[in-house]
Amino acid sequence: MMSAILIFILILSFLILSHEFGHFILAKFSGVKVEEFGLGLPPRALGVYTERGNRKFILGPKDIQTNSTIYSLNLIPFGGFNKIYGEEVKTEKDSKDSESFASKSLPTRTLIVSGGVLVGILSAVVIFYFILGFNNFSTYQGLIFNYKFPFGSQNNFTMVSAVLPDSPAERAKLIPYDLILKANGSELKSTKEFTGLIKTNEGKEVLLKVKNLRTKETREIVVFPETKPSETGAKIGVGLRELAEIRYSGILDKIFSGFLHSANLVHYSLTALYNLIKVSILTQSISPIASQTTGIVGIFAITKLVIQETGLGEIFNLIALLSLALAITNLLPLPALDGGRLIFLGYEAVFKKRVSSIFERKVNAAGLVGLILLYILITYKDILQYKDIILK
Repeated sequence: MMSAILIFILILSFLILSHEFGHFILAKFSGVKVEEFGLGLPPRALGVYTERGNRKFILGPKDIQTNSTIYSLNLIPFGGFNKIYGEEVKTEKDSKDSESFASKSLPTRTLIVSGGVLVGILSAVVIFYFILGFNNFSTYQGLIFNYKFPFGSQNNFTMVSAVLPDSPAERAKLIPYDLILKANGSELKSTKEFTGLIKTNEGKEVLLKVKNLRTKETREIVVFPETKPSETGAKIGVGLRELAEIRYSGILDKIFSGFLHSANLVHYSLTALYNLIKVSILTQSISPIASQTTGIVGIFAITKLVIQETGLGEIFNLIALLSLALAITNLLPLPALDGGRLIFLGYEAVFKKRVSSIFERKVNAAGLVGLILLYILITYKDILQYKDIILK
């Protein structure tokens, strides 16, 4: 349990810190003063800055006036933060000082605001590239609906996710992470096709060719489907999941595999969201969207499962997925998120005038309250949904 908590904190800190670093490095590159860049969240424990060529240290949350950046270590061990000069215009000096964020051109401010998203996407791209490179530029992705990825070649497989005790599958020595390659000598196109074959072969011998994703071992087994008195249709006693094998072939596909795989996953996620919204509208219920939305508690539960059941490669894959998800979430046009700030900048681009700083602050403050309330609801939902995993 403690190791899972520690790894989760490290992952979460990396995601937040890399996001903030994106804003930091582009602000610095653009000549905007960053008053403080912190590891962890305030209150400050220790800070260091340079003044007239001399390194100086700060103990505790003291208010120090300096023209250089304070690099701080803070007491709450989650992620990090930036304090960029002129992001919130409070005086006329804030908007006219050449080192102020507010004084910069519209393209420059847009680039700085987008910095966290850009670094989040780039982090995912780099991690995916190394994961794919170590796996011959192929990977598996779970599917929750019928879907064709736009990049790379794709083959769909049925995977055994669980085996019931004293079932035909257990007696045949099927185990979790077995991919069903063939059944009675034929390749299967979907999980539905596999279950259909099982139902029509009650008491008959079904020859399965399987490959285990963990051990990489390929083997042939014989299973005899059976029907219990309380059930209709023959079964073998397994949980099933549909997986897509995505393979990137050719020199260009391999070189850009990190970008292509990130684009594949973004497209898949947005398509899934569109389908969920459509179902919610048709059923006039928020349940379809709510069931697939998760927060920090849900992410901890998923992290714990990955640590317990898979190897190091899957942990890095999770980091890349979360980095990509954080980047896309921050692009949503909601107040207090980067996407909301980009909406204000878009307004300025179209109407050639800035939104009032007071109005922008009020909208962002209201948006922050709304996000906190939404976060509380999602956390409550996650606790109910994942309590068995969390407490195990």
